[in-house]
Amino acid sequence: MAHYSTVCTGRYTSVALPNNACLGSPTGTPARDYVKLVVEEDAGKRIYFARCVCFFVDKNLTHFVAVRWLTEVPGVVLDPASRMAPFTMSPEGAITSYSVMPATAILNGALVVPSPGRLWALMSPREEQQYIAHNYMNSSVRD
Repeated sequence: MAHYSTVCTGRYTSVALPNNACLGSPTGTPARDYVKLVVEEDAGKRIYFARCVCFFVDKNLTHFVAVRWLTEVPGVVLDPASRMAPFTMSPEGAITSYSVMPATAILNGALVVPSPGRLWALMSPREEQQYIAHNYMNSSVRD
């Protein structure tokens, strides 16, 4: 049985979920939850992919998600051969690899498949069109 712990720090109430490795999976490897988020930037809306770290809520019952960003491959929105979006995992030790976002920024969950040296986001044709429309200028640089 999974045990959850709640930590109240005044402004936020954090719910610590059990370690993914403890949950088990049919393949024997830890599960990873990925999401697709919409982020407002000066140039307009952009769509990013990220791995969920945890969800929490503040005292006003506003929900947030802590994420670790997937890094875009510079100049490649969709791989022409596979029609999938290629990524690498952002550096684990870099503070810029992580953000806390309002949960309302989540568009939906994402199917991200690992391969040696890359992560690949699979999208439906409608999702591909939406991703291309919002990410046509992929500079792979985040401020």
